[in-house]
Amino acid sequence: MRPFFNNGNNLFKILNILEDSNDFSRYKDITDQTNLDRATVKKYLLELKNLFCKDFSDKQISLQIIEGQGVIYYRASSFNLDQVLEIINQASTERIIFEELFFNRSTSLQQFANDNFISTSTIRRKVSEISDTINDYHVEISLKEMEFTGKELNIRYMLFQYFWNIYGTSSWPFNSNLQEIYQTNLNLQKQLHITLSGDESDKLDFWLAINLQRDNRQHPINIDNFIEILIGTDMISTKDPFKFTVPTQIQNQTDEWLQCAQKYFKIDNFSDSFKIYLQQIQLANFYFADLPMLYDGDYLLHKIKHYPIYQFYIEKFLHQLNYNWFKMQPNLVLNYSILILSKLRNQLTIKPLKYFLYLDFNYATADIIAEKINNNFSVEYPIVNTTDIDQADFMITNLTNRTSLPNIYVNVPLSNNDYNNIHIMINKILKNK
Repeated sequence: MRPFFNNGNNLFKILNILEDSNDFSRYKDITDQTNLDRATVKKYLLELKNLFCKDFSDKQISLQIIEGQGVIYYRASSFNLDQVLEIINQASTERIIFEELFFNRSTSLQQFANDNFISTSTIRRKVSEISDTINDYHVEISLKEMEFTGKELNIRYMLFQYFWNIYGTSSWPFNSNLQEIYQTNLNLQKQLHITLSGDESDKLDFWLAINLQRDNRQHPINIDNFIEILIGTDMISTKDPFKFTVPTQIQNQTDEWLQCAQKYFKIDNFSDSFKIYLQQIQLANFYFADLPMLYDGDYLLHKIKHYPIYQFYIEKFLHQLNYNWFKMQPNLVLNYSILILSKLRNQLTIKPLKYFLYLDFNYATADIIAEKINNNFSVEYPIVNTTDIDQADFMITNLTNRTSLPNIYVNVPLSNNDYNNIHIMINKILKNK
């Protein structure tokens, strides 16, 4: 969860810290992570508590402040935290200015100020703050006409980032009729012979609504196969291939990638659908390489780069590609990694690490714990439980032991910290192999 604008919001920062904690957070931990003094932290915590009490029930989300110590935070697993994000965002002047620029036609600065009951000096100051974010997309705000300026492709990409970030999983923010957009979505999927999942289809609804709004405001876009490019940017799991125009530069990169992959993954031929997925990724990168990654892409790439399977297999493959400019384009690294994990995972000759589970529980309970551990690391790196301690690479235990085998002491049930320690152990063993 994050605000869209770079200047951020301390409420978001504190809420993220609470989300990462195990129910209880000390004042000191929050002040250290936010660089705020205790009085300021307490002010924001009280603001969050009042927000929770006003708009939600204690069974959904709550905050209990323990004077002099810290706070106890609770959120039901079924409660969508984006509802809180939307409420926090509603009160910001940045939101008012940004959304007015999207929904309404251009006008003079003074007229814009009058229509929205905001002083011109405040608008100038807030536009300067907004620019700190939208300049990343090579977009600006013209104070003369009060409208977005820049390449239309970049403007639409930026608008999707904003609206999906703020409203994507909680509400429909557009004037266009959702049912009509949804029908257009279904017709498009049928036309392109693709099937999108619920989340992917929702994203396409947002893309379509943004495109319709910009078209209606007489901001045309001159690019072939724009929707196909958008699908390739954010939805690479489409089930059936469709055809679109591929520049020669992209075709050459595709051929080079496939030749390198044939040697590395020992594959004779790739399916047509796989080639389409690859071209979608490269085409999206062709247009959006110098723009920020789509919603939470930075977080996902950071997470994937810490997977042992990335560090010991995927990264080695990427370094074999002749066009090493991918180092400068995190969007491409992310989508290549997802493509390999989703489509070529079985082609990686990975020998699982084995661990011996030594717990003071019966065998049935230990088996359940082992299954959870195996599933948790199924994406990062395969590990399996063994009953033969001599065959094990390491031990997971909650008991005192004197074995020379590398071991990790855990609590049961396992916490996020326990899983993180297992992750560290896997990396350590792999580096020593």
